[in-house]
Amino acid sequence: MAMVMIGASFTIRHQRGTRTGLAVMTAIVLAFVIYFIRNFAQVLGENGQLPAALAAWAPPLAAMALSLGILLHNEDG
Repeated sequence: MAMVMIGASFTIRHQRGTRTGLAVMTAIVLAFVIYFIRNFAQVLGENGQLPAALAAWAPPLAAMALSLGILLHNEDG
């Protein structure tokens, strides 16, 4: 769901703009960053350095909050 929200937040704007390539590249980089953070949290959870519930739910909730913030910023502005 977080990846769908990220895709929606970067494709909702008008396509007549000159920064379409930059938006696509930013979405791809953000997806890789979220994937890396999820894997890092999983490793910390498996080692016991982070509670299991936090390791499982923090990365997707953070990604949802970030993408929702971007989406609301684009729609409001």
